[in-house]
Amino acid sequence: MQFLVSHASTSGDSSMMIEEEAPGFNLAKDKLKFSEGLEDDAMEPEMTESDGPKRNHSKDCLTFCRKLSGIMLSQLSSKFNVCSEIIRLNAKAIGSLLRLLDLEEVEPIELEKLQTDILYQSWTQFKDLMTYRKNKKICIVKQEYWDLIFDKSVAIEEYQKIFAKIIGSEEKTYASRLLKDTNFCVILSRMLYASNKLMALISILKDSTEKGASLRDLSTIDNFVILMLYPQHFKHYNHRGGKFALECCDKCKICGSKTVPKDFLLLLNDSRRRSEQLICELNGILDGFYSNHIGAVTSLMDIAVNNF
Repeated sequence: MQFLVSHASTSGDSSMMIEEEAPGFNLAKDKLKFSEGLEDDAMEPEMTESDGPKRNHSKDCLTFCRKLSGIMLSQLSSKFNVCSEIIRLNAKAIGSLLRLLDLEEVEPIELEKLQTDILYQSWTQFKDLMTYRKNKKICIVKQEYWDLIFDKSVAIEEYQKIFAKIIGSEEKTYASRLLKDTNFCVILSRMLYASNKLMALISILKDSTEKGASLRDLSTIDNFVILMLYPQHFKHYNHRGGKFALECCDKCKICGSKTVPKDFLLLLNDSRRRSEQLICELNGILDGFYSNHIGAVTSLMDIAVNNF
């Protein structure tokens, strides 16, 4: 039952095809411009649903992750889209905190680059895990993989690992030196998690490229949006059937698992309701991006901080 993304995407790709009126929100143009040099899913067989009476959705999550990681890497490569506007706003917020943390001031452009580099590394590592050429063991998406991006505690831990790599690298910048401060790292990692989740959701809803459209065409796309926002439900999802526990068959190991809460259906329905409400809020803000993109980005980050 597609009640989230299918509805959201009908608002029209015109909201993504913004050129001179709002250069910070030109997703489609930027995706085409920066598609070169990125690993493409075209080199691997496309995952499709079977034509049988009971469709096998086992590979849908893998397809979702591959396409989304490709889209996100393209968005992070651009300096003129909604992702860059979010990162730019974050840089201003971080800059205002440096004095409170008794840290040296850093140019906003360096803080923007630091965020972009960290998120790009995170999505590159995630994409590699989903690619057979890099991960011969990949067959289905395990929760440990999913959580690297979408679970708060796991994702923040991964950012900390990336921080350590940057500190240990030969390239030293004023921004990278900030990563030696524990308080700064805590603030940055939490900000990156919320921002990254927001940007991923917006890309799913609004990216007007062919890859974005095919992502939304997945019959199970709404399930993955739920799992993005509520990764704790991942262990209760039947990938083969493309359904959650207790909505599946009452016979499989997912439905019969002792870890399924007795009130799981209530929790799941509440997650769906909250997700639909969140997407409606996002669409309302994005529809007004033309007139006031600075105010729109601020409102988007308010949603991210309050929900993620």
